[in-house]
Amino acid sequence: DQRSGASDGKPFLLYPRRNTLHIAFSPQQWTWRICEHMRSSAPSRALWMKALDLASYCITMAEPDTLPLNRIAEAVADIDKGHVTDDGRFADSAIPTARPLSEDAETHPLWAPLGADVFWQGSVDDQDSSLLIALDDPLAVFNDLGMQLAADQAAFREWQSAHEHKIQIAQTVSGLCGAESDPQKLPASVRGNAALTHRYLSEVEAYFEQCILEEAQISSSNVPGDFLLLPDMFKSLDMRKSIEARYGSVPTEEAAQTWKDRHKWRREVDLASARQYLQQHLPSGDALLQQVRDT
Repeated sequence: DQRSGASDGKPFLLYPRRNTLHIAFSPQQWTWRICEHMRSSAPSRALWMKALDLASYCITMAEPDTLPLNRIAEAVADIDKGHVTDDGRFADSAIPTARPLSEDAETHPLWAPLGADVFWQGSVDDQDSSLLIALDDPLAVFNDLGMQLAADQAAFREWQSAHEHKIQIAQTVSGLCGAESDPQKLPASVRGNAALTHRYLSEVEAYFEQCILEEAQISSSNVPGDFLLLPDMFKSLDMRKSIEARYGSVPTEEAAQTWKDRHKWRREVDLASARQYLQQHLPSGDALLQQVRDT
């Protein structure tokens, strides 16, 4: 199945203007069996090859997926006008534009150098009637998609390396020492959203602390009614109304008692810092993971 021509290779194909072509791109040479199958199967040609009526193109100069050859630098990303400009625009491509240092075919199976339009135009005699046709390369599309997925996964792994262990510790501290966080007992507006949940719990915890402070102020008062002279010290009612207005419900007495019962554990940890760390870094981790899923 190895075929070769006796003459030197050309960067173009020459056909009579009245021909109709069926053409496809492949990084590997087709076997005779594939060639015969395509020749004898019209459905396969329609699926895998592009048809080009040269006689029609000579009339319209505007067949689908074609352009005049002198506009090749406008349409092809890795072909430059006049001379090659190596500006690194393909640095993140799955197929490198420079010859790999290693000659190992398994490590570096493909590479595609940048080019200048004069390489293709200079060897064509009749440039006014010459054209270029865009062909699909399905395997290259998969390679580029795989490169994008690998980049997204690398970004998520980097986030995991920097934050995942700390996130787990912060979640443990929050679950053991913070306000009740059972999803079934959370307001519907924050349920399922980690960032909103932690913001809600922070407000609830501040409200509980304010209630405890007010109880202590009342208990320590020696003169009946003297705490009424300190309105700034008693803000729990306003905080309760704010939580109800924002989330549609207020913490229960049971939740308040749970908060009080966990006081002895909070003395050993920094709950506020743990909550702040979760609010700061969980959203970015969720966004990176969602990007991996989307890709």
